[in-house]
Amino acid sequence: MDTVLKVNNLTKVFNNASDRALDGVSFDLKYGEVLSIIGPSGSGKSTLMRCCTQLEKPSSGEIEVCGIKLYQNKNDDRAALLKTSLVFQNFNLFPHCSVLKNITLPQIKVLKKSKEEAEENAKELLERMGLSDKKDSYPCFLSGGQQQRVCIARSLAMNPEIMFFDEPTSALDPELTKEVLVIIKELAKTSMTMVIITHEMRFAHDVSNKVIFLDKGKIIHSGTPEEVMGSELNNERIRRFISSLDS
Repeated sequence: MDTVLKVNNLTKVFNNASDRALDGVSFDLKYGEVLSIIGPSGSGKSTLMRCCTQLEKPSSGEIEVCGIKLYQNKNDDRAALLKTSLVFQNFNLFPHCSVLKNITLPQIKVLKKSKEEAEENAKELLERMGLSDKKDSYPCFLSGGQQQRVCIARSLAMNPEIMFFDEPTSALDPELTKEVLVIIKELAKTSMTMVIITHEMRFAHDVSNKVIFLDKGKIIHSGTPEEVMGSELNNERIRRFISSLDS
């Protein structure tokens, strides 16, 4: 199984050398695997994801996406960008565009698809998301869960090798959270490679092949869900974190 994402000794410094959002982070992910990144707020989770998706340039270290080293050549960076997609926690849909247009525009502009081909693909994805009847609606008329499913459809429309999810349910109430998590679990069954930042511990346990616990910019523990989450019994930091979520 080939490696799709490789991060080596990644460091990100803001403001001064003592403010390290990431401090020597290393891991890899193979095709078809799902990685969940857990940890407290401010631990560097989103910074790590932003570095992997080229929204933030690391201070040092290396990132490879599908064998392409990032931040060394603009053409390579663009090629790697086309192999990734990012689902934001706050949706980031175009408010002035219909649901259908939100999904077709990136295909036309970035992938250079015809309007007909893009719309056909978008309609298939909306059916898959259970949103066929919303294709002509605007984001403001959708629930948060529906908006997030549109975001997932838009990401899938770009045919990524790896999908990144930055706390995809943090803006949703429990009922809407469940419907989005079901969609992500279904994607995992299709062997879609995914990196997910989440505070949903049961979901992370069930959907992931690997889990990373990040704290103060460092990986405190990594391994299978059982290895990491089971370690709460003998790792005080992880135990306190999981207890805080249950309270």
